[in-house]
Amino acid sequence: MTDEELDKYFHDKYTARGIIHEPPTPLSDKERVRMHEKANLRLAETGLSYLNDPANGDAKYELVNPIAGRFFISCNPRPRGITHSNFEAKLKNDPEAEVQLFFLEIVGKAPGLEKVTCCCSLGRSGSKAAATGLHGCRVCSKINHPKRMRFITH
Repeated sequence: MTDEELDKYFHDKYTARGIIHEPPTPLSDKERVRMHEKANLRLAETGLSYLNDPANGDAKYELVNPIAGRFFISCNPRPRGITHSNFEAKLKNDPEAEVQLFFLEIVGKAPGLEKVTCCCSLGRSGSKAAATGLHGCRVCSKINHPKRMRFITH
């Protein structure tokens, strides 16, 4: 058997069993941007669900802008996925409500098993007080974090 015939034999044999998967087609820049927008929207909706849960108070918020999120793996003290995110929201049914910048931290071992460990307002969006910076997070680069808080990454 030639090398080409051997490659074809193994490729056909293992593809049929589902062992070999063809590499995914690379995403275009437009598709990659859209994928990130969808992920940021999902994170913001998770934060809103947490904020609007009656167990977390009576205030009800509506989404203004999903800003950004950062997913990473932490192995301290055990492996798990962590996401830090910012989004803008304001109080529902209040035309005078100021838009607030929120920080969200989600921890989970698998999709659907995530837990919100922090969701809090950083202040009025666009204000100097809301632009808080990293505050000790060693992973994020553009996500504003609350002051005086210990993050899972520590």
